[in-house]
Amino acid sequence: MKETTKKEQNVLCGERVRLCRLSKGLTLERLAEKVEALPSNNERTRSSRHIGYVERGDRPLSLEWACLLAEALDVRMEYLLCKDDFRTELDRLAHPFTERAVTKSFRAQVMDVILREFDISFELAAHREFDIDFRDMSAETFSKLSPEMKEYLANRFFDYPTDGDYSLFHNGKLIAMVSEREKELFDEDIYDYIDLKIRRLLERYGHDETTREG
Repeated sequence: MKETTKKEQNVLCGERVRLCRLSKGLTLERLAEKVEALPSNNERTRSSRHIGYVERGDRPLSLEWACLLAEALDVRMEYLLCKDDFRTELDRLAHPFTERAVTKSFRAQVMDVILREFDISFELAAHREFDIDFRDMSAETFSKLSPEMKEYLANRFFDYPTDGDYSLFHNGKLIAMVSEREKELFDEDIYDYIDLKIRRLLERYGHDETTREG
């Protein structure tokens, strides 16, 4: 892992200060005025020139200035000091939920690749036109049939269980009807495998993190 030097740390912190200032539409002078007006500043005079030095990485961002600038810019002090990447407290609190959403999206994409590789698909029962002797019957018409008629047609033309919520297709052919629980167990098995492979990759190659000095 690469260790961050003091100079690099100064530049990283200064860039965050600069970007936060610009996002607020503030000049260096106006930001200095906002800092001076803070009750926590205790009426001390603050120099816009010093903020400029910090932004360019020419001077380190001290803890005192980090507290004041964070308050003036409505961001977290830890963010300005490059302790973490959560700009606001809301960002920090929302992170676990965001991370899970990203993981869920990634899993869904991998699942789609796996199913397409094996030409497998799950579809809600009676939501597809079946390529059988009653192939001219639309999905809408089929869905309106009585349960007894559906079962009769299924038993007549197929040799598979008929009690299920999902139709399982392989190579475009209906091969089984599965329950919602059975499909959920299938999904969980795939997700467990995906998680296992990700953990093994991380254990093998490690995390590409940069050590940051406070």
